[in-house]
Amino acid sequence: MEAWKAELRGVRRSYNRRLENPLPLPTRTLPERFAHTWSLVEKGERPA
Repeated sequence: MEAWKAELRGVRRSYNRRLENPLPLPTRTLPERFAHTWSLVEKGERPA
């Protein structure tokens, strides 16, 4: 998974930028994730 998508998917990264193990279940439904991501796009926040 690309690093910038981790937060959008509700996945936390450890201090060394690796994914936590085991991966947690999603914290948002698909429609909620889409709405959140779209709000970021509208604010001009894009992946680096």
